[in-house]
Amino acid sequence: MFALVNMCVTAYYQIALQARREALGLNAQQLLHNAMPLCTVVAIILIPFFDNVGLITPNAESLSQYPWNASVLFAIGASCLLSVGVNYAIVALIAATSAVTYNVVGHFKTVLILGASFVMLAYPMDGRNISGIAVALVGMALYTHAKLSGDSPAAPAAAVQGGKHEAGAAAERASLVGSSQTSSTGAP
Repeated sequence: MFALVNMCVTAYYQIALQARREALGLNAQQLLHNAMPLCTVVAIILIPFFDNVGLITPNAESLSQYPWNASVLFAIGASCLLSVGVNYAIVALIAATSAVTYNVVGHFKTVLILGASFVMLAYPMDGRNISGIAVALVGMALYTHAKLSGDSPAAPAAAVQGGKHEAGAAAERASLVGSSQTSSTGAP
């Protein structure tokens, strides 16, 4: 149940970020600055209900009872800095591409992590892991093929809207295709 709620909330968040960026004409840093205060407030409200921080039911395993020291505070600070970096990367990727592309990249990252755990950590492979990786790779290949061939329904809609990013990307693709045809035929 939590996985379904997580998937729905994440999808809504990514689509809302993309829509807000397009509606306001924001770049990645502006979008991050615009969206993160609300995300922070929502997280602060929800954390006591889903994490054992000790505010509702304090016990020996709650965060409020944890022995704090300098190394713990350093680890928390480093985690916060990495989180800001990840959030910036998410927003920059969504701003440059789309929420769907961000999800495809996220699945590719997961496949890389699983593959590395099989190779470097001798994590046991089973049929479920292998079939999951295979489905993810096939999905990525199909998505890449659709995006490169222009079969994606989003491509014509974006071209009709005449957005700066889409028009620039289309012009860049056209110039690359033109230059590769000229170089292969030998004509200037």
